Amino acid sequence: MKRETFLIAFLLIGGPAYAGPLGTFMGQAESEFEALEQGVEPTLYLSTTAPDPSPLFQKYIYRIGVEGLCSVRGNGVMSVGTDLENSTKFQFIPILTALKTKYGEPTETNIFQGWYQDKQPFSFVDELAGNDKSYWYSWESNLDRPLPFDLHAVSFNASPKSPTEAYINISYEYKNLTTCESSEIRAATDSL
Repeated sequence: MKRETFLIAFLLIGGPAYAGPLGTFMGQAESEFEALEQGVEPTLYLSTTAPDPSPLFQKYIYRIGVEGLCSVRGNGVMSVGTDLENSTKFQFIPILTALKTKYGEPTETNIFQGWYQDKQPFSFVDELAGNDKSYWYSWESNLDRPLPFDLHAVSFNASPKSPTEAYINISYEYKNLTTCESSEIRAATDSL
């Protein structure tokens, strides 16, 4: 378990000093990415890899506008094991701990209650496996606690997929995100 915790922490915190999360940086050009597919929006791109990919994620979503990369999101699916060592709870906690080490305590935490209710208390794994709860944590850059790498915000989410699997995703938004959003609005209104 300690080895997995170290590996996850290294993957989230380590990497080249010049690059931000997943080997990306604000303003990175579209040409610097491999295997990009155009998404449904003009600035949205999909890929199965990142400049510094993490084994946590199977897919990546990039938002790249006229000023380059604005955000990156890693999406993955984790198995919810039946034993304690392989449970989502014990895979989720090291990821959250690594993010807290890198970015401090979250500025916002939400636990979304699902429809399923029972009188007995449930563990995190039971709640995810029973499609009962989603967990969301976010960090926003501010004057008291600026985020590194020109990041505006970071968010981490774990939510149920099935009784045996959970979705996880981590989103990194750079300070130039509004330029991507402006590009999308211009592209949508150019033909009006």
